[in-house]
Amino acid sequence: MTTSNPENTGIYDVPDGDWDLLDVPLTQIVANPFNDRDMGDLEELSNDIRKTGLLEPVSIMSTELFLKAYGERFPEACAEVKEKGTKYVLGYGERRWRAAEMAGEPTIKAIVRNDLVPSIRLDLIKENYHRKNPTELEQARHISRLVTEDKLSYREVAEALSIKSIGTITKRLRLLELPIPAQQAIEEKTIGVTAALELLELDDEAQRLGALSLMVDRRMRAKDAVYHVRVNGVSQGNGDVEPDSEVQSEADQPEVPAQREHNSEPTEASPPEARDDRDGNAPEASGEAASEAETVPATTAPPAPVARKKATPATGTGSDRYTANKERELACVELLRQKVEIPAEARDALIRRALLATKGDARSQAHVWLVQANRAHFDIRDTDAYFQAVLSSDDAELITLATTVTALAANEARASDRRRPTWDRHDAEYVCFLIQTAGYVPATHWEKTELARLGVSLENANDPKHPDQESL
Repeated sequence: MTTSNPENTGIYDVPDGDWDLLDVPLTQIVANPFNDRDMGDLEELSNDIRKTGLLEPVSIMSTELFLKAYGERFPEACAEVKEKGTKYVLGYGERRWRAAEMAGEPTIKAIVRNDLVPSIRLDLIKENYHRKNPTELEQARHISRLVTEDKLSYREVAEALSIKSIGTITKRLRLLELPIPAQQAIEEKTIGVTAALELLELDDEAQRLGALSLMVDRRMRAKDAVYHVRVNGVSQGNGDVEPDSEVQSEADQPEVPAQREHNSEPTEASPPEARDDRDGNAPEASGEAASEAETVPATTAPPAPVARKKATPATGTGSDRYTANKERELACVELLRQKVEIPAEARDALIRRALLATKGDARSQAHVWLVQANRAHFDIRDTDAYFQAVLSSDDAELITLATTVTALAANEARASDRRRPTWDRHDAEYVCFLIQTAGYVPATHWEKTELARLGVSLENANDPKHPDQESL
């Protein structure tokens, strides 16, 4: 019988008892397939290992025991473990293991923890779910594994991960229903989670990808992108907007200034007695009691009306008005994008009405429109900072443009305000301005009814007859 020479004792001669501290070749360890997390930047940790060595050992498990527990249940996840054929699988410490490899270390100190095998999968999912700043998609994947692979109920998942609300589980899992490009856009912070979930309002993947393209490539808000795809559809094959579509609108991206929604839900307009005059303005009467408005002449030829697919008529006054609001917003953006020259008299009329009826969101909306139309000049996200930069630029043309667009946004905000159950002649003048300068064509019953009540004829949409009023 021969005895082994202690000086020649190798790693395979060391008994694998729990809590044994070993010096293991890095090549004899494989990453744990259940540790689904971003390793982050390892450069600093790698430099520390070069200077001071590894301060805390990693934990490892026998590959044989690991595969016995999980190989048949999760064959795809364990495929790499089988293929590598290493003696050990990592328990905890993958960042340290990878950083040691970056540092050029041949071995790493490791503690044998075979006692972790029965619970390591669930333990890693819990740890990664609660580690600092996991992304929503990472959380979704952890939850999905517990639901689909471990067959836990939502309540059991909530208890295991200390999630207070079952609704959080549902919301996270919905992210995994998004097309892969949308999930990638979330990870890259191109779009936000809330915006991405708006895509699920569309019926199929082609529509969702079409709306995603509008959000990413054309900087359109999620709600507007979804609305646009519903109305105009997407072209076959690539999800792009059809060439004859009306709009290239707003973004839901970090570069685009935030703004509050005027029309987040299509609801019935409030009755006069229920209106909230938070702006300090008295309710406005229509007809003869309305303020006189200026007539806006058009001295430049407006762009031709853009052909588009007809939307299914909305049901109810609120929905009809919501559709009209969105159509006018798109016309404003198109007006800017086509760089239509606005006559001085028309611009002055816009500004006068805006000063009397301005709302807090007007500048934010104007900022968004300028970004959409690629005419913002400055790449500044914050609205206040943007307008300060405009004023400080001493660029007279840019200042005039920003002023005009802000006035345009203020007029639109007033026309879109559903606290006002009817329009007055100022709103009619604003819509006539859009018809003449932007080729806008009112298409909803509500809008047509209001314009007709105020004396605007739409027999020729490009040459409407304005209310017979003197200019302010």
